[in-house]
Amino acid sequence: MDVEEDLIQDAMELFTKALESGARPARDERYRQLMAKYTTSTVFRQVFQQLCHGAKVVILSADNFGVVISPLNGSIFAMKVADYRRGLKEEHAMVIGIIHIAIAHSFYPDVSDLECNLNMIRATTVDDVVEILIKAAKNLQEQKQKHKRELTTQEERVFQCLLSIPETYQTPHSEQGGRNSIKRLTKSVMRQLGEQHRLKWVSDQGNGTYETLHEYRVQLREFALSQSYQIISELLDTETGAKEV
Repeated sequence: MDVEEDLIQDAMELFTKALESGARPARDERYRQLMAKYTTSTVFRQVFQQLCHGAKVVILSADNFGVVISPLNGSIFAMKVADYRRGLKEEHAMVIGIIHIAIAHSFYPDVSDLECNLNMIRATTVDDVVEILIKAAKNLQEQKQKHKRELTTQEERVFQCLLSIPETYQTPHSEQGGRNSIKRLTKSVMRQLGEQHRLKWVSDQGNGTYETLHEYRVQLREFALSQSYQIISELLDTETGAKEV
């Protein structure tokens, strides 16, 4: 397919808009023009899709909020463990994946809500997520002892790592999240999600209160279909979690 140069340039510009934190067609005239072109031009849409394919990112949605894309494994846009903090021990790096699932569950314990209304904004805190993590690990340990659940080697390793990491550290003055505590790691992950424009920081209450943004809700709707989310969610049976905003 012969493609005009301006189509490629516009596709690159739309891709850049999709990466830009906080960009919305409603407040960006150029973004609005590009989205209109994406909606009405089949050729332009194909060029953009091929560009995303080459960059190893998947298009999750394209609507009035703009384009939401997510990196695949191997993409230069994918988050790496070092992006959270350099020098993390292996067990801490493994726990970060569980923290992401706990954050998602804290916001949306019933993921079917996302199928009904993607505009449903939820708020949760770092403390809520930490409570869920600790409860999930203890539930898994109890189920294992009662022979109610067979764990894979990887599952057992991850949750043993989670149980081995202190929730907090005591300091001479107060109880705080130490550098390698569950609380500190959770704060780091939620802060990164904020910097990626997936979450919005609201206040310091509960060691950090965040609300969901559209990009995160779209991503979570796709992720909630995964087997890993379903398995972990069975262990996160708790009333602690997000409040509708």
